[in-house]
Amino acid sequence: MHPLQRFGGAREMINQKTTTVEVPIRGMDCSGCIKHVYDAIKELDGVESVDVFLSSEKAVINLNPKKVDLDAISKAVEGAGYSVPKQDTQKPSNPSFDDVTKPVLTLFGVVLGAVLFIAVVGEWLGLFEAFTARVPEPTSTGMDSPVIAA
Repeated sequence: MHPLQRFGGAREMINQKTTTVEVPIRGMDCSGCIKHVYDAIKELDGVESVDVFLSSEKAVINLNPKKVDLDAISKAVEGAGYSVPKQDTQKPSNPSFDDVTKPVLTLFGVVLGAVLFIAVVGEWLGLFEAFTARVPEPTSTGMDSPVIAA
């Protein structure tokens, strides 16, 4: 097994001499954190280039796999005060409540928004007045018949 394939959280693209690896990094919250992680990884022998992204919490590393592996990268990142999560390759069998709730609420919001949009635009264009003017009124309301008292 290739030494970089042991780490479940990394995606890799292997060239002849170098490999580009995406490594998830947790605990970064500012530009100073990016600099610390960058410096820690860049110091490793075999690392050719590093790009650290705060918003996606990952580092994209171009490296020589014969000189450095993900264990060394993980130790360097942890030495800088951050963590590299080990990800399981298996997906959970049952979706969590949060995984189901978001799509349901999104669908509910879209349907409610569409109904409100139709109501507002219909009122604005006068469609409801035109529709109610064409509907015949009932001939008897039930109030016309005499009430017989016993």
